[in-house]
Amino acid sequence: MIARRWQRARAGAAALLLVLTSACAVRAGAAEPDYLALGDSITFGSHPAPPTEFADLANFRSYADDTAHKFGLTLVNAACPGETAASMIDTRAQSHGCENNVGKRSGFRQHHALHTWYDSSQLSFAVRFLQTHHGVKLVSLGIGLNDLFVCRDLHPGCSGAALTAFTRGLTLHLDTILDALRVRAGYHGPLVLLRYYATQYPDAQVAALNAIITAAAKRHGALVADGYRAFADASAGTGGSACAAHLLAIRPDGRCDLHPSRAGQAVLAGAVEQALGRRR
Repeated sequence: MIARRWQRARAGAAALLLVLTSACAVRAGAAEPDYLALGDSITFGSHPAPPTEFADLANFRSYADDTAHKFGLTLVNAACPGETAASMIDTRAQSHGCENNVGKRSGFRQHHALHTWYDSSQLSFAVRFLQTHHGVKLVSLGIGLNDLFVCRDLHPGCSGAALTAFTRGLTLHLDTILDALRVRAGYHGPLVLLRYYATQYPDAQVAALNAIITAAAKRHGALVADGYRAFADASAGTGGSACAAHLLAIRPDGRCDLHPSRAGQAVLAGAVEQALGRRR
């Protein structure tokens, strides 16, 4: 009798555990992140008015937020303002404000919080994340513009031998990043690379930067979101000025910032949506 009661109690407990486990799985599945956004300050997000403090992260929204909302995805944004392709791989490398800056040892991460905390390089975090989150449906990457800014800071104009070294270095770093996402992390889903916009059209250097990004995307089976063309089209009636087209955030002094306004971020999100639409 005691044995039968024990068996019934054990069976009941097992059934209850199964129900609770299933319920938890449903809740966990609903909240499971399925969109990973990587990159620099453009992916990190724009503030309605560029602030001097970065305490309220909720006010920083980017094309990744718009994309997540559009497709019903749960976003993890690992971007860091000032990140270069080099510092995305190695935190000791030269960045343009994330880990360090030209002439400075510290950067954004030493003084402010990111949307997503990690103590490694952004790429190492991304690889670990994708290895442990097998339900990820989309990865986007916006990286490379700060590499150009570093080149301009160290070599005014970034031309000649400096431009050649920049092109070679960025190509190598992009291949390292994309190979890590595809091979090391084993992610074979949609991977979208963002082509950068210009503040004033045309911009030969930004166009050359985008050519490097496009070539890397093709080598690694990634899609390309053409932010350059999207901003150009939206600026067509203003003589090619992204500022006059209200695509750039406004600083407290009334001047246009380099970063997109909310309207500009929406334009970039449209470019991502278009890239994904071509895939579908």
